[in-house]
Amino acid sequence: MEAVRTISLKINPPKEEYLLMMEDGKKLFNDYTKWCYENGTYNKNKIHKAVYHQFVEKYPNVKVALQQSIRDVASACCKREKLKGKPPIKKSLTLSLSKHAFTLRGKQLTLIGIEKRHKEILHVPEYYLEVYQTWNQRSASISYDKKKKQFWLHITFKSPEKIKQISNIKNEKVLGIDRGIYNPIVTSDGSFVGCGKDMRRIKNNYQYLKSQLQKKGTRSAKRKLRKISGKEKRFVSDFNHRISKEIANSTYQVFVLEKLKNIKKTKYSKKFNKKIANWSYFQFELFLKYKAESLGKHIVYIDPAYTSQECSCCGKVLKSNRNKNQYKCECGFEEHADINAALNIKNRFLNSQESLKILGAVVNHPNDSKNYSLDSSPHACHGGN
Repeated sequence: MEAVRTISLKINPPKEEYLLMMEDGKKLFNDYTKWCYENGTYNKNKIHKAVYHQFVEKYPNVKVALQQSIRDVASACCKREKLKGKPPIKKSLTLSLSKHAFTLRGKQLTLIGIEKRHKEILHVPEYYLEVYQTWNQRSASISYDKKKKQFWLHITFKSPEKIKQISNIKNEKVLGIDRGIYNPIVTSDGSFVGCGKDMRRIKNNYQYLKSQLQKKGTRSAKRKLRKISGKEKRFVSDFNHRISKEIANSTYQVFVLEKLKNIKKTKYSKKFNKKIANWSYFQFELFLKYKAESLGKHIVYIDPAYTSQECSCCGKVLKSNRNKNQYKCECGFEEHADINAALNIKNRFLNSQESLKILGAVVNHPNDSKNYSLDSSPHACHGGN
């Protein structure tokens, strides 16, 4: 297994020239995806033969090295969407860079431009130096932040040596992780990680301040709103870093998460949707993934359907069993609702085919046709708290 890190560095190329190049690159991407959908193919060779010369003439500000990388990214997007729905549209100013579009010699960057290549010396923070100097460069991209009026270079590195994944894992080394709104992280061993009144008070305070400034609507209020939004973003990022580090460095070797891919696409009430949007579940997942994988540990995913309604003891699914934070089943099992959900997440992995590859065995529950793990935690089925 290879560990991957992405380093983001500030760069200062000629503003007008690079904005023009990135705007044309965005239009070119949209033209490529539109052509793929109209012709029912995302094959790179077919795209190249059909529209290469046409697009080279149409977008002279985008050099050939960039044209090819944009074509490849557009093709991959269409393949991911399986040519269903509407063509993917790029709105942000970003460009994927091929190995011909930029070079790094130490800290000196040479970047492709419209007329000539741009050169500058990069400032690499000390925190990133080890990765920057010793890891292998894999890919890169350039983006522009409109609010801060700043260009960024994003360089992806891979570890020089493959990290050996931990094997011969026992069931006790598997941790189910439930992500929620009131309690952000609850685990199958009964821990409430990073949960507390202070954290909720800070988040609610940010939301209140933002709502008041949005109502006011003056120019000074908008400036203050941007400042507060930046503070909130840094607070959430710091929180996710701390709790993901705490979990990754624990004694557990497999971390099981729900696959929350379409959570923001699901239609809930306006109030509930606002609460979901108020926390970065994906950022926590991303941080935990790279921290755990760098230690040789496993990250796996399960289907999230009914994890909060199913009894982790007998397996019965009944919505009425959950009453706010409490879960009480007819079989006599009682537990905090989020801990019950975390136990279900853990058990679903242990019952899956993927657990056979990692753990090597699944244990049959004596009272049911389903497969369940022998859970040694204090929250296993015991008919009460």
